[in-house]
Amino acid sequence: MGQTTKYIKLTGSFTRPDNSTEYATGDVIGTSPASLIEFTSDGVNITSGQSLKIESAKVFTNNTTTLDCYLNLLDAEQTAIADNEADTILFANKANLIGSISLTLTSAEDCAYGVVNSPLFVKTDANNVYGYITLGGETYTPVAEQEFYIELLCALIDG
Repeated sequence: MGQTTKYIKLTGSFTRPDNSTEYATGDVIGTSPASLIEFTSDGVNITSGQSLKIESAKVFTNNTTTLDCYLNLLDAEQTAIADNEADTILFANKANLIGSISLTLTSAEDCAYGVVNSPLFVKTDANNVYGYITLGGETYTPVAEQEFYIELLCALIDG
């Protein structure tokens, strides 16, 4: 039997806290008390053991400030880190790390956004994808209750 490919869109979003506390490099940008994003699919489920190819990643926010960040992806739910805390997930949970995608969010009229089309291949033992964002630049001052929307275009490969 031949290999089959299904394309799916995984989406996630969050709103950060009601403050404008500056971030340092490596800090988690998220919610409080927990910053882990659980991605949802557009109707096609991931099956354990499938190969997953993330074709592109998009991140949008309602702030117009340019921002360098990493979208860190995991194949299992982890204990999340609070907003504006140093990233401590990666080493303790390295077995569940799918990969990190570097993004530069560029200022537009009413938002900042970044799109990356560098494929990332994964063989997943889970049925879902989780993620969180960390600051890649030196410092970043957010707006209160800043909203983030993340979209992953993926290919699920059987066979």
